[in-house]
Amino acid sequence: MSELLQAYDQLMDDDGGFSSRVGDARVALACEMFTLDELRIDRLHDVYSFRIVYEDREEEECEDSGGEDGEPSTMQSTTTTTEVNPISIMELEAHPDDSISDLKRQIQVSFMEQWGLTGRRLDRDKIATGWELIKVITTAPRRDADRASTGLRRDDSSRDDDDDDDETKGGLEGDAATTNNDRHTDAATATAAAAAAASKEASLGVMSYHLFLHSYDVRHGDVIHAVVRKYEEGDTDG
Repeated sequence: MSELLQAYDQLMDDDGGFSSRVGDARVALACEMFTLDELRIDRLHDVYSFRIVYEDREEEECEDSGGEDGEPSTMQSTTTTTEVNPISIMELEAHPDDSISDLKRQIQVSFMEQWGLTGRRLDRDKIATGWELIKVITTAPRRDADRASTGLRRDDSSRDDDDDDDETKGGLEGDAATTNNDRHTDAATATAAAAAAASKEASLGVMSYHLFLHSYDVRHGDVIHAVVRKYEEGDTDG
């Protein structure tokens, strides 16, 4: 047991251990445990949203609209209204081949003071610890909803075939009514399953420093988020 504790201490040592190389892992853990809305309202984190603007796409849109060339702004803020409260979304100019490290450094330059990153330990990429870029992953819930919807259509088709057979065989009116009731019950159940699958809270994917925007299929106009852990007095990076 003592050997395990010693190995753990070495890994988490701020002076050259695993912790000093990859930074504060608490934010990544929080992203795995909680939803984006939960992170927005808790007392430990701040969440900031960025809409990715690819420069080449922006130039094409300007040409298509006949607009005049102008000096683009790296950070432009827009507001999206939700049922809870308005969420500010800042536009961030980038390129699909930008690495996550480059993007974090670009953001850090603009928000070092505002986000309370000053004075935090820097990792080997010169990025302050205690914050991560994340992308909301919604692929799996959509597949679940599609499966439920497909199952609903198959049930309807199967029930229709059964009804045709019953009518051909001259089944009793009461039996037909029972079949119809069963079909409506199954349809309602499948519809509820599809709605539940579609409403599942999307998972949060922490964007790794050594990958690129295109690695996460981030497209022009997509929104990513920065989750910043609030450091209180006496708090550490570990």
